[in-house]
Amino acid sequence: MKKISKILSEKQTISFEFFAPKQLDAQEQLLQSIKEINLNKLSFISVTYSVSKNSGPTDLIVEKISNETLIPIMPHLTCITHSKNEIDEIINQYQKKSINNILALRGDIPETGQFGKKDFENALELVRYLRHNTKLDISVAAHPEGHPDAIDEKSDFLYQMQKIQASDFAITQFFFESSYYFDFMEKLYKQGNKNPVLPGIMPPTNPDALIRMAKINGSHLPKSIIEKLSSLKDKKAREDFAKETTLDLIERLISNGAPGIHLYTMNNVSLSEKILNEINL
Repeated sequence: MKKISKILSEKQTISFEFFAPKQLDAQEQLLQSIKEINLNKLSFISVTYSVSKNSGPTDLIVEKISNETLIPIMPHLTCITHSKNEIDEIINQYQKKSINNILALRGDIPETGQFGKKDFENALELVRYLRHNTKLDISVAAHPEGHPDAIDEKSDFLYQMQKIQASDFAITQFFFESSYYFDFMEKLYKQGNKNPVLPGIMPPTNPDALIRMAKINGSHLPKSIIEKLSSLKDKKAREDFAKETTLDLIERLISNGAPGIHLYTMNNVSLSEKILNEINL
């Protein structure tokens, strides 16, 4: 399977993120929907990972997509609740299936704050471990507006810079104003970073979900978006608004030199495909 950093060196990319449904019928429906997309327009697909009991099997979805399409796929992998032996086993299973792209993440700390002592404290430790022990193409998460758990802005940026430079490329958390991305990239560039950082974009369709996720991610949520979404009562109107808002942001990012776009689909394949079909690189 082609490494994503190689693709990024050749062209601007468009990629989708999906999450793994828990129910079998939902898994099959998602897979069928993905196969019906014009995959020639996509550069790669990523699949989220969670140790939550409410999440589905990332490895199963990754394997199915890999077996039934030719598109490069990148599973997410969190480390905060895993030992090195567990990470080794997960990676070995992926490599046996010729999956050699990974998004290395810390992962959410359990709500109780209590979990067994493991071997990794943060994503940078996972990246360095994978770099030393594998030949994987490694991506990491970036936070243009700062990580919500950061102690202060200076230490947060230093950590993010180290993590991005240790990886092959990065993908940002979602944002709604392009200035956050370009200001972040300028700071990285001044520190010598040359690794690509893909802007992560999430179409705004659900005001309640947006408010919740923005709070978790520490993302600024423009009041105008919430007010507009709240005034729209049917699904089609909200999706039309989300499409136009997303395409406008994508145009500003692409035209000003972003290396590509990573779309957080929230498994809304129909809306994501409409957006995909109107992106011009």
